[in-house]
Amino acid sequence: MQGFYQITDNIINLGLRKEHKLMHISDTHICCIDELSTEEEAAKAQAQEKIWEPVRRDFAHHFNEPWNPEHEIPTSEAFDKIIDYAAKMSPECLLMSGDILDYVHPAGIRHAVKKLSQYGGNYLFANGNHEGPSASNPDLMQLNGGNDDIGVYRGEDFIITSIDNSTKKVPQKQLEQLKALMQEGKPIVLMMHIPLSLDYNKESMQKFGNYFLIFEDDCDDSAKELISLIKPDDSPIRSIICGHVHGYHKCEFAKGREQICSSSSMAGFIDMITLR
Repeated sequence: MQGFYQITDNIINLGLRKEHKLMHISDTHICCIDELSTEEEAAKAQAQEKIWEPVRRDFAHHFNEPWNPEHEIPTSEAFDKIIDYAAKMSPECLLMSGDILDYVHPAGIRHAVKKLSQYGGNYLFANGNHEGPSASNPDLMQLNGGNDDIGVYRGEDFIITSIDNSTKKVPQKQLEQLKALMQEGKPIVLMMHIPLSLDYNKESMQKFGNYFLIFEDDCDDSAKELISLIKPDDSPIRSIICGHVHGYHKCEFAKGREQICSSSSMAGFIDMITLR
Protein backbone atom coordinates (compact mmCIF):
# COMPACT_ATOMS: atom_id res chain seq x y z
CA MET A 1 0.00 0.00 0.00
CA GLN A 2 1.31 3.41 -0.96
CA GLY A 3 1.18 6.55 1.17
CA PHE A 4 1.24 6.97 4.93
CA TYR A 5 -1.96 5.24 5.99
CA GLN A 6 -2.00 1.43 6.13
CA ILE A 7 -5.55 0.31 6.91
CA THR A 8 -6.71 -3.13 7.99
CA ASP A 9 -10.39 -4.08 8.14
CA ASN A 10 -11.53 -6.36 10.94
CA ILE A 11 -14.88 -7.80 12.03
CA ILE A 12 -15.67 -8.98 15.56
CA ASN A 13 -18.90 -10.93 15.89
CA LEU A 14 -20.58 -10.35 19.24
CA GLY A 15 -24.19 -10.99 18.23
CA LEU A 16 -25.15 -7.32 18.43
CA ARG A 17 -28.35 -5.73 17.19
CA LYS A 18 -26.46 -3.36 14.87
CA GLU A 19 -22.93 -2.59 13.73
CA HIS A 20 -20.53 -0.37 15.64
CA LYS A 21 -17.36 1.14 14.13
CA LEU A 22 -14.11 1.38 16.12
CA MET A 23 -10.57 2.43 15.30
CA HIS A 24 -7.52 0.83 16.91
CA ILE A 25 -3.97 2.19 17.01
CA SER A 26 -0.82 1.23 18.89
CA ASP A 27 2.89 1.97 19.22
CA THR A 28 3.22 5.52 17.98
CA HIS A 29 6.23 5.98 20.32
CA ILE A 30 6.01 9.77 20.56
CA CYS A 31 9.38 11.43 21.28
CA CYS A 32 9.03 15.19 21.15
CA ILE A 33 10.01 18.55 22.54
CA ASP A 34 8.21 21.84 22.94
CA GLU A 35 8.87 25.35 24.22
CA LEU A 36 8.71 24.10 27.82
CA SER A 37 11.29 21.33 27.38
CA THR A 38 14.57 21.62 29.25
CA GLU A 39 17.86 21.09 27.43
CA GLU A 40 18.16 17.66 29.01
CA GLU A 41 14.63 16.70 27.97
CA ALA A 42 15.24 17.94 24.43
CA ALA A 43 18.49 15.98 24.12
CA LYS A 44 16.83 12.75 25.22
CA ALA A 45 13.85 13.18 22.90
CA GLN A 46 16.11 13.87 19.93
CA ALA A 47 18.25 10.84 20.76
CA GLN A 48 15.21 8.56 21.04
CA GLU A 49 13.77 9.88 17.80
CA LYS A 50 17.02 9.07 16.05
CA ILE A 51 17.03 5.53 17.46
CA TRP A 52 13.57 4.87 16.03
CA GLU A 53 14.42 6.05 12.51
CA PRO A 54 15.97 2.73 11.43
CA VAL A 55 14.15 0.52 13.94
CA ARG A 56 10.64 1.24 12.66
CA ARG A 57 11.80 0.62 9.10
CA ASP A 58 13.39 -2.66 10.18
CA PHE A 59 10.15 -3.80 11.84
CA ALA A 60 8.26 -3.14 8.60
CA HIS A 61 10.77 -5.10 6.54
CA HIS A 62 10.85 -7.94 9.08
CA PHE A 63 7.09 -8.44 8.81
CA ASN A 64 6.99 -7.73 5.08
CA GLU A 65 4.86 -4.64 5.62
CA PRO A 66 4.96 -1.41 3.61
CA TRP A 67 7.59 1.23 4.30
CA ASN A 68 7.10 4.32 2.18
CA PRO A 69 8.75 7.75 1.97
CA GLU A 70 5.69 9.18 3.75
CA HIS A 71 6.70 7.22 6.85
CA GLU A 72 9.98 9.13 7.22
CA ILE A 73 8.49 11.72 9.56
CA PRO A 74 8.85 12.50 13.29
CA THR A 75 6.90 10.28 15.65
CA SER A 76 4.81 13.21 16.93
CA GLU A 77 3.81 14.09 13.37
CA ALA A 78 2.85 10.47 12.71
CA PHE A 79 0.65 10.52 15.83
CA ASP A 80 -1.01 13.72 14.64
CA LYS A 81 -1.77 12.18 11.24
CA ILE A 82 -3.29 9.12 12.94
CA ILE A 83 -5.55 11.27 15.13
CA ASP A 84 -6.50 13.40 12.13
CA TYR A 85 -7.64 10.19 10.43
CA ALA A 86 -9.72 9.34 13.50
CA ALA A 87 -11.36 12.76 13.29
CA LYS A 88 -12.17 12.09 9.64
CA MET A 89 -13.58 8.59 10.25
CA SER A 90 -15.44 9.42 13.51
CA PRO A 91 -15.32 5.97 15.11
CA GLU A 92 -17.61 5.31 18.04
CA CYS A 93 -14.46 4.84 20.13
CA LEU A 94 -10.75 5.21 19.41
CA LEU A 95 -8.72 2.42 21.03
CA MET A 96 -5.06 3.06 21.86
CA SER A 97 -3.33 -0.09 23.08
CA GLY A 98 -0.14 1.33 24.51
CA ASP A 99 3.29 2.74 23.71
CA ILE A 100 1.65 5.91 22.51
CA LEU A 101 4.64 7.53 24.20
CA ASP A 102 8.13 6.13 23.73
CA TYR A 103 8.86 7.03 27.35
CA VAL A 104 7.14 9.21 29.90
CA HIS A 105 8.23 12.79 29.23
CA PRO A 106 6.37 16.06 29.83
CA ALA A 107 6.39 17.29 26.23
CA GLY A 108 5.11 13.94 24.99
CA ILE A 109 2.23 13.95 27.45
CA ARG A 110 1.40 17.55 26.61
CA HIS A 111 1.43 16.76 22.89
CA ALA A 112 -0.80 13.68 23.18
CA VAL A 113 -3.26 15.31 25.58
CA LYS A 114 -3.59 18.42 23.39
CA LYS A 115 -4.13 16.45 20.19
CA LEU A 116 -6.68 14.14 21.80
CA SER A 117 -8.49 17.13 23.26
CA GLN A 118 -8.69 18.65 19.77
CA TYR A 119 -9.97 15.32 18.47
CA GLY A 120 -12.79 15.38 21.01
CA GLY A 121 -14.10 11.85 20.42
CA ASN A 122 -14.39 8.89 22.77
CA TYR A 123 -11.15 7.04 23.38
CA LEU A 124 -9.60 4.40 25.63
CA PHE A 125 -5.92 4.09 26.51
CA ALA A 126 -4.04 1.02 27.75
CA ASN A 127 -0.55 1.46 29.19
CA GLY A 128 2.32 0.01 27.19
CA ASN A 129 5.68 -1.23 28.43
CA HIS A 130 7.35 2.01 27.31
CA GLU A 131 4.98 3.99 29.50
CA GLY A 132 4.69 1.63 32.44
CA PRO A 133 1.90 1.60 35.03
CA SER A 134 0.06 4.84 35.78
CA ALA A 135 0.51 4.16 39.50
CA SER A 136 4.27 4.61 38.95
CA ASN A 137 3.86 7.51 36.51
CA PRO A 138 0.89 9.59 37.72
CA ASP A 139 1.20 12.05 34.83
CA LEU A 140 -0.03 9.24 32.57
CA MET A 141 -3.41 9.47 34.26
CA GLN A 142 -4.08 12.43 31.99
CA LEU A 143 -4.50 9.84 29.23
CA ASN A 144 -6.79 7.48 31.10
CA GLY A 145 -9.43 9.44 32.91
CA GLY A 146 -7.37 10.74 35.79
CA ASN A 147 -6.94 7.42 37.59
CA ASP A 148 -5.31 3.99 37.32
CA ASP A 149 -8.56 2.03 37.03
CA ILE A 150 -9.48 -0.05 34.03
CA GLY A 151 -10.83 1.98 31.14
CA VAL A 152 -14.44 1.32 30.17
CA TYR A 153 -16.53 2.24 27.14
CA ARG A 154 -20.13 1.07 27.28
CA GLY A 155 -21.98 0.51 24.04
CA GLU A 156 -25.66 -0.25 23.80
CA ASP A 157 -25.19 -3.97 24.31
CA PHE A 158 -21.42 -4.48 24.65
CA ILE A 159 -18.48 -3.31 26.74
CA ILE A 160 -14.93 -2.38 25.74
CA THR A 161 -12.42 -2.33 28.57
CA SER A 162 -8.70 -1.60 28.79
CA ILE A 163 -6.33 -3.07 31.36
CA ASP A 164 -2.69 -2.46 32.18
CA ASN A 165 -0.45 -5.47 31.47
CA SER A 166 2.55 -3.27 30.64
CA THR A 167 4.83 -5.17 33.03
CA LYS A 168 3.40 -8.60 32.09
CA LYS A 169 1.45 -8.36 35.33
CA VAL A 170 -2.05 -7.03 35.99
CA PRO A 171 -2.89 -4.88 39.05
CA GLN A 172 -5.17 -6.79 41.41
CA LYS A 173 -7.52 -3.82 41.56
CA GLN A 174 -8.00 -4.01 37.80
CA LEU A 175 -8.62 -7.76 37.91
CA GLU A 176 -11.38 -7.20 40.45
CA GLN A 177 -12.87 -4.43 38.32
CA LEU A 178 -12.79 -6.73 35.29
CA LYS A 179 -14.58 -9.47 37.24
CA ALA A 180 -17.30 -6.99 38.16
CA LEU A 181 -17.75 -6.04 34.48
CA MET A 182 -18.02 -9.70 33.55
CA GLN A 183 -21.02 -10.05 35.85
CA GLU A 184 -23.03 -7.61 33.74
CA GLY A 185 -23.80 -10.25 31.13
CA LYS A 186 -22.66 -8.27 28.08
CA PRO A 187 -19.99 -9.33 25.57
CA ILE A 188 -16.64 -7.71 26.31
CA VAL A 189 -13.81 -6.62 24.01
CA LEU A 190 -10.61 -6.53 26.08
CA MET A 191 -7.80 -4.16 25.12
CA MET A 192 -4.28 -4.42 26.52
CA HIS A 193 -0.75 -3.88 25.27
CA ILE A 194 0.97 -7.27 25.43
CA PRO A 195 -0.61 -10.19 23.52
CA LEU A 196 -1.27 -13.62 24.95
CA SER A 197 0.24 -16.89 23.80
CA LEU A 198 -2.15 -19.61 24.96
CA ASP A 199 -2.35 -23.32 24.18
CA TYR A 200 -4.79 -22.58 21.38
CA ASN A 201 -2.70 -19.95 19.54
CA LYS A 202 0.91 -20.59 20.62
CA GLU A 203 2.00 -21.91 17.23
CA SER A 204 0.61 -18.84 15.50
CA MET A 205 2.19 -16.45 18.03
CA GLN A 206 5.62 -18.06 18.39
CA LYS A 207 7.14 -15.96 15.59
CA PHE A 208 7.10 -12.89 17.87
CA GLY A 209 9.37 -14.33 20.56
CA ASN A 210 9.48 -14.20 24.35
CA TYR A 211 9.91 -10.44 24.78
CA PHE A 212 6.67 -9.61 23.00
CA LEU A 213 4.29 -12.15 24.59
CA ILE A 214 2.73 -13.35 27.82
CA PHE A 215 2.89 -17.14 27.88
CA GLU A 216 0.17 -19.17 29.55
CA ASP A 217 2.63 -21.72 30.94
CA ASP A 218 5.25 -19.19 32.10
CA CYS A 219 3.76 -16.03 33.55
CA ASP A 220 3.07 -14.11 36.72
CA ASP A 221 0.20 -15.21 38.97
CA SER A 222 -1.80 -12.10 38.11
CA ALA A 223 -1.46 -12.86 34.39
CA LYS A 224 -2.55 -16.45 35.10
CA GLU A 225 -5.64 -15.11 36.85
CA LEU A 226 -6.41 -12.92 33.84
CA ILE A 227 -6.04 -15.90 31.52
CA SER A 228 -8.38 -17.94 33.75
CA LEU A 229 -11.02 -15.25 33.20
CA ILE A 230 -10.50 -15.22 29.43
CA LYS A 231 -10.19 -18.89 28.48
CA PRO A 232 -13.52 -20.53 29.44
CA ASP A 233 -15.89 -21.07 26.53
CA ASP A 234 -18.60 -19.14 28.36
CA SER A 235 -16.38 -16.17 29.21
CA PRO A 236 -17.98 -12.87 28.18
CA ILE A 237 -14.54 -11.75 26.93
CA ARG A 238 -15.09 -12.43 23.23
CA SER A 239 -12.13 -10.65 21.64
CA ILE A 240 -8.71 -9.26 22.58
CA ILE A 241 -7.13 -6.17 21.00
CA CYS A 242 -3.44 -5.47 21.61
CA GLY A 243 -0.20 -4.06 20.18
CA HIS A 244 3.46 -4.35 21.18
CA VAL A 245 4.56 -6.77 18.44
CA HIS A 246 4.98 -4.12 15.65
CA GLY A 247 3.51 -6.50 13.08
CA TYR A 248 -0.18 -6.98 12.24
CA HIS A 249 -1.46 -10.38 13.29
CA LYS A 250 -4.88 -11.88 13.85
CA CYS A 251 -5.54 -15.34 15.24
CA GLU A 252 -7.98 -17.23 17.44
CA PHE A 253 -6.95 -17.48 21.09
CA ALA A 254 -9.92 -19.80 21.69
CA LYS A 255 -12.38 -21.37 19.31
CA GLY A 256 -14.33 -18.62 17.57
CA ARG A 257 -12.62 -15.79 19.50
CA GLU A 258 -9.86 -13.65 17.98
CA GLN A 259 -6.88 -11.70 19.23
CA ILE A 260 -6.03 -8.75 16.95
CA CYS A 261 -2.48 -7.40 17.21
CA SER A 262 -1.90 -4.04 15.57
CA SER A 263 1.23 -3.15 13.69
CA SER A 264 3.06 0.10 14.43
CA SER A 265 0.93 3.20 14.05
CA MET A 266 4.04 5.36 13.68
CA ALA A 267 4.27 3.56 10.34
CA GLY A 268 0.67 4.48 9.55
CA PHE A 269 -1.05 1.25 10.63
CA ILE A 270 -4.68 1.60 11.68
CA ASP A 271 -7.11 -1.22 12.44
CA MET A 272 -10.66 -0.36 11.52
CA ILE A 273 -12.93 -2.67 13.50
CA THR A 274 -16.60 -3.43 12.98
CA LEU A 275 -18.50 -4.96 15.89
CA ARG A 276 -21.48 -7.00 14.85
